[in-house]
Amino acid sequence: MSEWPELIIDDRVVMLLYRLTMDHEGSASESEVKDFGVWAEPTIDVAITSGWVHRDLSTDTLEITSDGRESLSRVLDSRRTIVFGGSVPDEGPHFRIVSQKMENVWYLQQGLTREDFDRVLNSEDYEAVYKPRTLGFPDRRHFHITFVWGPNRNHPLAGHTIDPRGYPGRYVVTLILHRQGAPDNPRAVQMDQGELEGDSHLRLPEEFSGKRNTEGQRQLISITEESSNGEFIEYLLIPNRWGRLGKIGTEVEARNFEEANDKAYRTLLPILCDLSYRYNVPLNILQVNTIERTTLTHAVEKVHDFQEALLPADPFGGGIDYSEFPLYSTFTYLYREGLNSSSIAYGFLCLYRIIEGIYKVRKKRAAEAGERRRYDNERVEGEMTDLFDKEFHGKRFGYVFEKMITMRDKVAHAFLGGREGPEAEEFDSLEKRLELEAQASPFRSQAREMVEVMMQNEYWNTPSS
Repeated sequence: MSEWPELIIDDRVVMLLYRLTMDHEGSASESEVKDFGVWAEPTIDVAITSGWVHRDLSTDTLEITSDGRESLSRVLDSRRTIVFGGSVPDEGPHFRIVSQKMENVWYLQQGLTREDFDRVLNSEDYEAVYKPRTLGFPDRRHFHITFVWGPNRNHPLAGHTIDPRGYPGRYVVTLILHRQGAPDNPRAVQMDQGELEGDSHLRLPEEFSGKRNTEGQRQLISITEESSNGEFIEYLLIPNRWGRLGKIGTEVEARNFEEANDKAYRTLLPILCDLSYRYNVPLNILQVNTIERTTLTHAVEKVHDFQEALLPADPFGGGIDYSEFPLYSTFTYLYREGLNSSSIAYGFLCLYRIIEGIYKVRKKRAAEAGERRRYDNERVEGEMTDLFDKEFHGKRFGYVFEKMITMRDKVAHAFLGGREGPEAEEFDSLEKRLELEAQASPFRSQAREMVEVMMQNEYWNTPSS
């Protein structure tokens, strides 16, 4: 059997072997394999060179070899399919939730007392049906998996319906880091933090690589930080198999999942920012896995990535002269900045500037050429209403834009400084920064929807005058 190279195997090869095996019983035409996704075609040659796939030129067929099957088996056994953050084999267009393995988390209930379980048993019965909340802009999606304690189980929670929002008690929070440029499957979420390795640009000292000492304890770097309410929270820096920082774990006391995540993240954020500055590396959080110890309910907040888009063979119709599109390049530059930015507030500001710029272009056109156009589709209607409060439903974009000005001023002042911005002392309040991000999140989603319609009207459609 061929051995794995020393270098990291691209997850796309794993995806190809997995899809061939699961969806096509090990053999498929090359055209079918290329339809797996835009990643498939450049991966075929890698798989063939590795000896894991055989190409039959007479039938134009690709077939997984015995070495390929054995390699895939090794990959799955050693969790190589989940290397960077939440990366798992791509299973096509359907979204996939990978459930946690309960045998990996039973130990969390060790040491709990009857008093711990009474917090759950004495609470009000939970009847509502929980559904994941999907955000309109690629940001974070929220998931829960609640364990069903059957009535015949010998357990304090037997027969009790569990509220997925959580109860007062202890929560284990794990933040999985994501190395820039590493692959991730945006259509899947891994609920079991034990199946995630994570990755970053920070290599940990050899003596803290997670090996166990003579007492059987894992040797990990720990950092203790004081929270805003005076509570000391200990964070463990957990390496991946290559000795790089992959995950950061902690345990906190909280009233529910929302408070547990908020407490863990807000207290850790200054540490992440300090490490990023000291060692000049980005530190991205791909997802946050949280477990409630009493109920073993799992919750995940994961960055909701963009889906793939199919580029046509001639996307610009033979060529394009941007000089014929006034300010178009400026607007698309801002649009790209808004989508690329990991800052919610800055992303909103970029998209707001596009809306502001288009309105100025229209006013100038009306003043100089006397041309006034009507845009009947620039209203909050249809699927767009999911992103807006009811007061905006049916309203024109101009009304929404006016309501956004207050948020724009808050964001712009926070970034600009100087005469228009705050005093230097105000920058010391991380709480205000986090609150601003939370407030700007829905505005960014709304601004993006408005920009897409307005850009289409301004440059590609000809509205009535």
